[in-house]
Amino acid sequence: MSIETTKHRSGPSLFAVILVSILTSVLASVATIVVMGRLGLDAFVGGAGDEGADVEVPAVLGMRPEIAGELLDGRGLRLVVTEERPDAEATVGTIAAQDPLRGSRVASGASVEVVLSTGIPKVVVPSVAGRTVAEGRAALEAAGFAIGEISETGEGAPGTVASTTPAGGTEAESGATVALVTVSAAVVVPDVMRQGKRKAEEAITAAGFTVETKWGFNEMRPPNIVLEQSPAAGEMAAPGSAVTLTLNRNF
Repeated sequence: MSIETTKHRSGPSLFAVILVSILTSVLASVATIVVMGRLGLDAFVGGAGDEGADVEVPAVLGMRPEIAGELLDGRGLRLVVTEERPDAEATVGTIAAQDPLRGSRVASGASVEVVLSTGIPKVVVPSVAGRTVAEGRAALEAAGFAIGEISETGEGAPGTVASTTPAGGTEAESGATVALVTVSAAVVVPDVMRQGKRKAEEAITAAGFTVETKWGFNEMRPPNIVLEQSPAAGEMAAPGSAVTLTLNRNF
């Protein structure tokens, strides 16, 4: 009796299959982690200089444009001067307004538009010469000016404004002080008719006037007696103005 033995080739074991599967999964995971890490690093490194990066706008109000330009340039932003205009709060040549405002976030390379100050706005001084002092003051104050020194050395109608400094019609900074030269308010001329020269002159000067004299003749009156006066007694005249006395000549 012969016995035949048949040798069968056996396949891979279950353990080997499982081991290969595990190793494959581990390698795939490691590769994924490496790739993701690399992508994250590239994003971080590349984003630092990216034109679309988010930048906070600094405050440049009150700065001169050359200084503000350097500050913005250091943050990757550009300074653009759009206009110049008067501003009472900003010194001449400094930045009075900015857009976007401080704290805004913009893309790198964006522009920050600014307005430069030309200083305190100027206003035309009202022409108040010839008006009463009260009217002149009111007009100047309504235009935004302050009233400065008032002197009563002007000529013209009593109680009026003779001139101003700065002069009416010129420009001055809003809020500036304006000095007034006025004409003294009128006072009553005293009655010195038929008084002697010395007594009459004392009365006139005491009232704030100066005295001018001329001579006349009236044989019915004593010498040096006031025959006439101009302005007449009771009239209004500006202090410091002259009162003319006509005295009786002594022959």
